[in-house]
Amino acid sequence: MRYVVDETSWDLDDLEEPDLVRTINEILDLVDDAIVQGHGCCCSQELFGQPVKNGFSFYQLLGGEGGISIPRELVERHAAIFNSMPIWEELGPPPPADYDASIDGGVQEFACSICWAHAKNLLSRRCDVAVISHAHRRSPGLKMVQVLGLDVGIWFATCVADTELYFRYLISNMSSNRREMEALSSFAFRRLGFVDGCFAGIGNMEGGYTDLVGPIVTHLSVFSDYGADVFANPNDQVSTRFGSLGVTVSNENGNTRANNEAARARTIPVNGVDREFWWHSKLEPHRNRIHICPEDARSGGKILVGIFARHLPT
Repeated sequence: MRYVVDETSWDLDDLEEPDLVRTINEILDLVDDAIVQGHGCCCSQELFGQPVKNGFSFYQLLGGEGGISIPRELVERHAAIFNSMPIWEELGPPPPADYDASIDGGVQEFACSICWAHAKNLLSRRCDVAVISHAHRRSPGLKMVQVLGLDVGIWFATCVADTELYFRYLISNMSSNRREMEALSSFAFRRLGFVDGCFAGIGNMEGGYTDLVGPIVTHLSVFSDYGADVFANPNDQVSTRFGSLGVTVSNENGNTRANNEAARARTIPVNGVDREFWWHSKLEPHRNRIHICPEDARSGGKILVGIFARHLPT
């Protein structure tokens, strides 16, 4: 189970319409995104009965109590998402050691789902379970959560961008080989596509995986977050714009393009069509390259990552 919904972020007392309705929709957007991405998501039975607005539970608000007008489509959307969502109380061990937690050094508060995530991450010694919260109650990112004196790191996501950062964190800090990186990369870099088998090339790069993983994540993050915008500019501006983002990127020169061996090394069939990967970023000045094809991004698609290599023939 990858995510758990934080019922404490459904404390809506300080919100009035339409902010209350917008907030509920934003929480559902994040839950829905997690499900669409194929990640397990659960919640606590406490989510449905605890007061969330003027002493009324969320179900009471949906039923028309509390003087809040909840749109019918929101009621139906909530039902569609949560009627089939697992309750973590029914998922088995480990149970929370307690139901009060201190988050980032704050005061102890009743937060049973956060405590459940604490128990899961304590057992795995990894950040396997993240918490879906809302920004009006929680700030995003990695936080130390203390339950009964034990500190455990838990990632808090308040928007889709936070979930990408979560998977980047897992790659950078929890993965131990290129296969684990490959398994997480489609979630960490959503605006990139990856050629099948390309991550095997990391094994041919110079340096160990622990030395390479940080720079690779940095370069892929820049490509994913800014690449489409950068490649919307003329080619002669691309290197400068990437340089301002801290990544060295260049296109191959005419001599390399005229070299048949070099051209073959940079051409890969993708879905039956040969794609050329002339553009590349440089992890270091004279070694370790990531070759990309930006053409699809220029028409609303994804930048395609095709080759990880120490150095290709020129």
